[in-house]
Amino acid sequence: MMYSIQQIAEIINGNFLNPYTYHTDIQDLLYDSRQFNQSENVVFFALTSTRNNGTKYISELYNKGIRHFIVESNITVTNYPNANFIKVANTTFALQTLAKFHRKQFYLPTIGITGSNGKTIVKEWLYQLLNTDYQVVRSPKSYNSQIGVPVSVWQINETHDLAIFEAGVSKQGEMSMIEPLIQCNVGIFTNIGDAHSKGFASIEEKVKEKSLLFKNAHAIIYCKDYDAIHNHLKTFENKELFTWSGGNDAILSNVRIKKTSQQTFIAAHYRKRNIQIIIPFIDDASIENAINCWAVLLFLRIQRTNKFQNRIQHKFLNLSGVTMRLELKAAFNNSTLINDSYSADLNALAIALIFLTQQSTHQKRTVILSDILQSTLSKEQLYNQIAQMLIQKNISKLIAIGD
Repeated sequence: MMYSIQQIAEIINGNFLNPYTYHTDIQDLLYDSRQFNQSENVVFFALTSTRNNGTKYISELYNKGIRHFIVESNITVTNYPNANFIKVANTTFALQTLAKFHRKQFYLPTIGITGSNGKTIVKEWLYQLLNTDYQVVRSPKSYNSQIGVPVSVWQINETHDLAIFEAGVSKQGEMSMIEPLIQCNVGIFTNIGDAHSKGFASIEEKVKEKSLLFKNAHAIIYCKDYDAIHNHLKTFENKELFTWSGGNDAILSNVRIKKTSQQTFIAAHYRKRNIQIIIPFIDDASIENAINCWAVLLFLRIQRTNKFQNRIQHKFLNLSGVTMRLELKAAFNNSTLINDSYSADLNALAIALIFLTQQSTHQKRTVILSDILQSTLSKEQLYNQIAQMLIQKNISKLIAIGD
C-alpha cells in the first residue's frame, strides 16, 4: 500500500513549507541517512533528539535524490527546488501517527513480544517455526523502540496473515505509545531482569509498564516462575493466561531439561500427555526462549496431530541462532570468539559467561566489555558485581571499553 505525499501530510497534521510540487506516492520511510539505499517513493523524517538533529542530513539526502522531508523547523526551501517539506510539531510523533494509521488498514492476527531479554530471538525463532504455515511480517532486527516499532508496522501489506512484533521500553509512558501501533491479539512476556531498569522505581513498576502491551490482547503467554510477572498478570480480567513452569501448576507443566554436549532435550506435561522437543543449543537463555516459542505453538494448536508434532519437532531441532547473540565463531590464532554484543546488561553478561566456560577447547579466557549504561545499581555496586562474576568464571584477561 502506498500513500500520496498529500495524504501523508493530512494524516500527520502537517503543513507544507513550500507549494506542493513533486508528485509521487510514498512506499518507504527513512529516518537514518546511513540506511539510505534508494531515493524513489521515500520520505525522510528528520528526527530530533538530545544527541542529533535529522535536518543536518537534508542536503546530503537531497543530493542523493530524496524529494520528501518531514521536519520540525523552518527550512530554506529555495535551496531545494522540486522537493516537498512538511512541517510538524514533533517528527517522532508524526512517524508514529502515520504508522498507526497504516496499522488500522489491516486486520490480522498479531503476536506482541516484550520482556527484559529474548524478544528478538523469540521473534526470529517464531518466524522460523511458523513461516511455512503463515505469511509472516515481523520486526526487522531488534526494532522495538519508539522509532523501531512504527517502522516495523509500516511493512504490513495485503499478503500477510500473521504479524510478530517486539516492543521494548526504557521508562514509564512509552508502552502507551507503542501498544496502539502493534495491537496484539496474543502477547508474550519473555522474562524480567535488570535491562533498562534505570527508568523504573521497582521491578513491579517495570512489569506493569511492559504489560501495557497486552491491553487489548486475548491471551498472554509467560513463564509462571517469574513471580513479579505472574503476580501482576494474574490480576488481568478477560484474558487467557497460557503459563509454563518447572512445577505442576501451569498449562505446560513439569518442564524438564536434559543437556548433552550440543543439544538440549526439553520435556513437559501438556493436556494429560508427555511431550518433548530437542533444540541445538545448551545455554539457559536459548532454552527459555525455545520454551516460550513452544508454548506459542501449543497455544496456536500447531501440534494438533502426530504429523504436525513431528514436523514441529524437526523445526525446533533445526533452529538457527540470531546474529550477535552467543554467536560462536572461529577466530585468529586458533582462538574462538563468542559474539554476544546484542545485549549489554548483568543478566546477558551472566548468561554469556556461563556459555564461555562451557567451551572447554581453550584454557585462557578473555572478556571484552563495554560500559553497562542501564542498571538500577550504583556504579560501584554494578562493577563490583561484574568483577566478582569475572573472578568466579576464571577470566584470564579483561579488555574494558568506556569510562
